Amino acid sequence: MFCAISGKPPVKAVLSPNSKCIFEQHLLEQYIDQNGTDPITNDALKKSDLIEINTTPHQLSLSETLDSATIANNYSIPSLLNTLQKEWDAVMLENFELRKQLDSCKKSLSDALYRYDAVAATAAKAFVERDQLRQELTELTSSLSVVENEEKSSESLLSEFSKEISTNSQHYITSFKKSKRKLQHFNHMQTKDAVEFTGSIVVNKNRHVDISQRSMVVKDNEKAYVFGLKDSEIEVNPNIEYLVEYNGKLYGFIDNHLIRYDIESRNMVGDDLIEGIQTPVIFLGFPEHITEAYFIFVSSNGMVYGYSTHKKELFTIKELELENHVEFVSYHKDGGLLAVGNETSGVIVLNLLAPDSNPIKFPVSFAVTKVEFGLNGYWMFVFGKSELCVFDLRKEVGTLAMDQISFDEPISTVEIDDTGKGLLVNTIDGKIRWFEHVKGQSFVEKSILSIESGSLKEMVLLKTIENDNYLLKALSDNKCITYELSSIK
Repeated sequence: MFCAISGKPPVKAVLSPNSKCIFEQHLLEQYIDQNGTDPITNDALKKSDLIEINTTPHQLSLSETLDSATIANNYSIPSLLNTLQKEWDAVMLENFELRKQLDSCKKSLSDALYRYDAVAATAAKAFVERDQLRQELTELTSSLSVVENEEKSSESLLSEFSKEISTNSQHYITSFKKSKRKLQHFNHMQTKDAVEFTGSIVVNKNRHVDISQRSMVVKDNEKAYVFGLKDSEIEVNPNIEYLVEYNGKLYGFIDNHLIRYDIESRNMVGDDLIEGIQTPVIFLGFPEHITEAYFIFVSSNGMVYGYSTHKKELFTIKELELENHVEFVSYHKDGGLLAVGNETSGVIVLNLLAPDSNPIKFPVSFAVTKVEFGLNGYWMFVFGKSELCVFDLRKEVGTLAMDQISFDEPISTVEIDDTGKGLLVNTIDGKIRWFEHVKGQSFVEKSILSIESGSLKEMVLLKTIENDNYLLKALSDNKCITYELSSIK
């Protein structure tokens, strides 16, 4: 056994009841006199608590041999030896204390280094987060500035748009009133020609206020067919989303690009990048009779946009709240009203001259499938699967111009003449019925016109410029037939 202080075999061994360690008696007693604690556990310890341990003769001999250098009887000068003995004991105690302090310092240093590493890691992370926050703040500030500028630009463009539409609309209304339109009486139709194609994907009508300039566009894979007074064929991008013709130009929308084709030369003549329209385009209007400075877009999620052709900028006109995607759109000839809706939400009319005002919802008792503004300017036609309501826009919202009409067969497609008083209705039984408005009554069926195709996808009524003859373009799945309409007594 060895002393826990000196590390040597003790001459007179004692046991500490606190730490259960063996000590040289005089070294431990000296430590207790100085500190009053156990050297190992630092618990309070008295000399009376020490337990003496008997050693065997062999252990005693070994201790005396190892400690002969510290025994006073081995020297001739007792006082010197006694002094050396005491100094040795002091050195042992001091050495023990130093070892304890060293261990404590090592632990403290280790703990300090650990804490330093943790603080350094936290500080480094904080610096990284600070730099990220600074960068994000810079980007956010820049974005807010851009958004603010865009909002100001959009508000400015919207204000200019509303003012121009309002001013030019008044001039158009005045000139429109001077023009004379006469209700026709169709009871006969004759086939003129037909164009066949594989199948139609995109079908859109331009709804021009001048029915001599009306047309419909059919996309068949990489080809687009324009059916109007003069039929045309042009190659287009097969992925194009929307196609419509205005005044000899074919306009298409694909991947935020407004594409323009010249129909006569069959070449692409324009490509504008329009960023901001997030969902498919349902309607593209170009009110060239009011102004050539703006296009109007309606996307499937109910967003109504304007696009300045001069500044090449898109601006938001209104975000309409609909339960489902937009299914139909109609643009009033005067340029100030836009009707949008679907079967679930019905018909909502937006005043483009005051876009900040709430849109007006028109009450109907059936699921709406189509809406059209009459070219007389004051009637709005709302169609269901086999129903028709005609609203009088000159009166209070929801006022009917006549009683609701119910057709015997479900409607496939309809076309309204330029007076707003004549109506062509194609039903699923394959017939086209001609209705005329009788004053004081309603729309009355006047004739049934026979066609080759049966149920149609779309049709457009045209008026020739040379002799004022009327033509009907009737579109089926893979054919467009041109009929000449007439009245035979």
